[in-house]
Amino acid sequence: MKKVNNQQDPQEISGLLQSIADKHKELYDSLQEKTAFIELTKELIITTNEASNSKEALQLSICKVCDFMRWPVGHVYFTRNEPTLAMVPSKIWHLSRPKKFSAFKKITETNSVASGEGLPGRVLSSKKPAWIIDVTKDLNFPRSKLAKNLGVQAGFAFPVMVRKQVAAVLEFFSENAEKPNHQVLELMGQIGTQLGRIIEREDAANAIINRELKIRQTNERLESFMNSATDHFIMLDKDLNVIDLNGAALVYFQAKKYQLIGKKLQDISPVIVENGRYEKYKEVIKTGKSFFVDDQVSHRSLGYLRLNVKAFKVADGLGIISSDITGVTDAIDELSNFMYRISHDLKAPLATMMGLVNIAGSDENEKSTKEYLEMIRDNAQKLDDMISDLVALTKVKQTEVTPTQVNLKRLITETIVSMSHVQGYDEMNFEIDIKLHRKFYSDETLVRLILLNLIDNAIKYRRRDSVKPEIKITARYNDRLLKVQIEDNGIGIPKQAQVDVFKMFIRATNHVGGSGIGLYTVKNAVNKLKGTVVLESNIKEGTKFTIYLENLDNISEPVHSKSKSLA
Repeated sequence: MKKVNNQQDPQEISGLLQSIADKHKELYDSLQEKTAFIELTKELIITTNEASNSKEALQLSICKVCDFMRWPVGHVYFTRNEPTLAMVPSKIWHLSRPKKFSAFKKITETNSVASGEGLPGRVLSSKKPAWIIDVTKDLNFPRSKLAKNLGVQAGFAFPVMVRKQVAAVLEFFSENAEKPNHQVLELMGQIGTQLGRIIEREDAANAIINRELKIRQTNERLESFMNSATDHFIMLDKDLNVIDLNGAALVYFQAKKYQLIGKKLQDISPVIVENGRYEKYKEVIKTGKSFFVDDQVSHRSLGYLRLNVKAFKVADGLGIISSDITGVTDAIDELSNFMYRISHDLKAPLATMMGLVNIAGSDENEKSTKEYLEMIRDNAQKLDDMISDLVALTKVKQTEVTPTQVNLKRLITETIVSMSHVQGYDEMNFEIDIKLHRKFYSDETLVRLILLNLIDNAIKYRRRDSVKPEIKITARYNDRLLKVQIEDNGIGIPKQAQVDVFKMFIRATNHVGGSGIGLYTVKNAVNKLKGTVVLESNIKEGTKFTIYLENLDNISEPVHSKSKSLA
């Protein structure tokens, strides 16, 4: 600094002092500005960190920056990565006079911005802050072309960076044209970095929340699946202590979950030690090789069961799935029996017919030939009856239940008339008593098969002594159930035969011909209609079949058979 010489001109001294004062003011203003920048940065860090989410942090930031710059407009754009890189406007604004800037706000919110386009597009493209002295004169500010007077001139924007990518752009506008303030742009770059960290933390927190939510939803779906499954699921640790099990397993063990968790499997099911299963399970855990076996068990309340047991390693423990295959194996046994009986029952009449044909061919006696032909006709009739019964059974097995309105009285009458060819039909006395106070809906095909087989049985097993054979058919509503009774005064069914009479190929007596399929077909048809059939019979007094059928007039309602209480 120059020394003041007393000999110098007073005007020169005055100029020198003014220069010193200006320098001091410039330094003071610069210091004040830097202090204000520091205060703004500190304030933004505190307020944004206290914000409940990133959008609130962005809202606070644009308000603070607008107040600091004394600029009236602030807005946030967000990046849209699909289908093309672009900026989309948000609803986050700072407007000191909303009415004045309403046109600018409307134009901004109705237009997205491509990379490199306008102020936010430049920031998106360069990933750096940008300043426009006067947007009304800038060739790359499309919004100025959409309205005559937007009310803004100078503008600057800066990016919010998240993992080296632009996540958002904050833009600010003044009512006047202003030259770039590089210190402001540098500061805004730092603020953008701070906001980026907030968004990163929020993204990370949301990712954790979403991951935990997905895990919880997966666990809930898995638990729901396990509890709705009919198979028994059991999860065990490496020492075969119970970790978890599903509803079906709880039913099997007849216990509450809390009573079984932590228990040793061998304490719950001691039989696994006796049959060597315990060592097999330990071997699965040790080797990782799964184990499969079919089991036969006698359950204290569920009765005789056949189970398919699968044991497999899960983490360092064991998973066991037991499937009840009792019905499947019974069906296989039934099918095997069915095939054996069918082959036997079809071959026997055919063999007889072939033998009779050979004899008739070598016998020249016309009378004998007629007798042989009559015998052939009888055997052919047996085959025809067998095939008809098989067709009826197949129809029951394969038919989907299709409810329609059934005129029961007409159906019974038609069924009786259709049996006029059956031997003994002319001897029968039929009594029909149908009193229904509302319409009945069911599958007419299945109902017809039930009636056909029961009436056919009543005719076949009629008494041939002095008693006049008769069949009485009644129908009434019993609450929502239709109760149909078919009662005869025939020879009756022995008590010891009544237990198995609905099984395939079981016949109550061999004195009358038949395939042994009729009542089995009736049972299957009734089951398919969610009903039940009850048998009452005494020797030489007759037989009464009572059928309970649900009225399927509203098939959207679940069908719950009340027949068990009636049986």
